[in-house]
Amino acid sequence: MASAKQFGDSLSIWPLLVLTSLCLASAGPIVNTFNEGNGGHRLQHLVVDKHSALVYVGGVNRLYQLSPELERQVTVETGPREDSPECPAVDCLGSVLKRPTDNVNKALVIDYTDTRLIACGTLYQGICSVRNLKNISEELMEVREPVVANNSTATTVVFIAPGPPNPPSTHVLYVGVTYTGNSPYRSEVPAVSSRSLARHEMFQIAKMEVTTGTRISVNSLSRDRYPIHYVYGFSSEGFSYFLTTQMRESTNNSPYISKLVRVCQDDRDYYSYTEVPLECVAENGTRYNLIQAAYVDKPGSDLAAELGIRAQDDVLFAVFAQSDPAEGGEMSNRPAPRSALCVYSLKSIRRKFMHNIQKCFSGEGHRGLDFISPSLPCVHTKLQTIGEDFCGLDVNTPLGGGEPVIERPVCTMNNVLLTAVAATSTGDFTVVFLGTSKGHLKKVFYFYFLLLFGNICFFTLF
Repeated sequence: MASAKQFGDSLSIWPLLVLTSLCLASAGPIVNTFNEGNGGHRLQHLVVDKHSALVYVGGVNRLYQLSPELERQVTVETGPREDSPECPAVDCLGSVLKRPTDNVNKALVIDYTDTRLIACGTLYQGICSVRNLKNISEELMEVREPVVANNSTATTVVFIAPGPPNPPSTHVLYVGVTYTGNSPYRSEVPAVSSRSLARHEMFQIAKMEVTTGTRISVNSLSRDRYPIHYVYGFSSEGFSYFLTTQMRESTNNSPYISKLVRVCQDDRDYYSYTEVPLECVAENGTRYNLIQAAYVDKPGSDLAAELGIRAQDDVLFAVFAQSDPAEGGEMSNRPAPRSALCVYSLKSIRRKFMHNIQKCFSGEGHRGLDFISPSLPCVHTKLQTIGEDFCGLDVNTPLGGGEPVIERPVCTMNNVLLTAVAATSTGDFTVVFLGTSKGHLKKVFYFYFLLLFGNICFFTLF
C-alpha cells in the first residue's frame, strides 16, 4: 500500500483518493440553536417532519416540538414516574417496591401514513405512545406493550417500512432490541420484530402463530452471554435490514464483528431471517470491526457510475471503528478512536445475501445462528434458482451466511471516533457528513474525475 498522508487530526486516505483538509479556527455560522434549559435533561433522538420541517426531540423525561427555526413550541414531561423492573407493563402488584424512575427516550419516529409521532421510552418495560404530529402534547394513545429496551444503555433501533399483512400497502414498526436481563419480563420481548400499526392492535406482533410469526428471539441459553447491539435500520426494495455488532460465535472468547440482519417484508413467519457479516477492511488488512452509525441514500451520478449502479439505487454509508486494544482488542465491543468510512451499494449487498442463501439451499455448510436455534446442517432442496427477491422457506431458517459483504474504506481517521453519518447527492457529487464523539462535524465531497486523478475525496473539518 502506498504510504498514507496525515493531516490535522490524523486523517488518512487510501490510494486513488486525494485529500484536501481545511482546519478552521472557528466553526461555520450557526443559523439557530435550541437549548433545553437548566434541567439537564439529556437529548437522545431527533427527527424532522419532511413536510412541515417541524423538529421533534426526545430526551430523558422530556419530548420537545420545535419550529423549523428551532424555537420551542411544545414541551411534554414524560417522567420520572413510579416504576420498577419487577413490574410488568400493566397491573403491577402492590407488594413491589416502586421508585421515581427516569423515562429515557429510546425511539422517536414519524408515521407519515397516519400523520402521527411514535415515542418510546424505558418506563413500564419499554412502552410506546402515539402523539399528534401538530401538537405532541396531545397523546392519542399509550399502549402498555413492551417494545423497546427498558434501561438507558441497551440499544434499540426502530423504523417504519412495509410489512404484513399486505405490503407494500400496509406498514409495520420494525424493532431491534438488546436483551437487558434486568427483569423477569424481558424474555417476552423479541430481539427483532415487526409490530402492527393498526389502531386495534397497535404495537402487537404483526403476525403471531404458535411457533412462527414476525419475530426472532435469542434463546434462553444464550441471551445473557450473547449481547446483540443494534445500530441502524432501513428499508430497501422489499427487504428490511438491521445493522448490528455481535460476537462472531456464541461461545466465549469470540471476536466482535458487524453484521447485516435482513427479513423479507412479505414474510409473515420470518423464514427469510438471514444474517451476513459486514466488513470494512483496509488494503493493508486493517479491520474496522465495529459499526458505529450508518445512513442509506441515493448516490451522486459519479459515485453511482463507480459502484456500477444507477443514481436511483440505494447506497449504504457506514462508519466503523476498531475495537479498543486496551479492552482486549476484537474481543471487546468498546470502540477505539480509529475510524473508517465505507460505502456499499445495496445491489452488491443483495447479491451477497442471495449467494449465501443459495449455498445453504444447495446443502453446503450449516445454518449457523445457534444463539437463536441449533445450527443444523443445511438441507439440500430441489429449488432450481434462488433470486434476489427470495423470501425464504420453512427449511434452512434462520440462516447465518458465512461469506461477508466487504469494502475498503473511503477514508480512515486516527485519533477520531466517528459516531454519526449522513449523506446527500448534489448532481454529480456525493456529500457525506460525519459526526465525532467530541462534537465535531466533518464534510466529505466525493466525486469521480476520470482523466486526471481517479477518485477524489475533499474533506473539510469544522
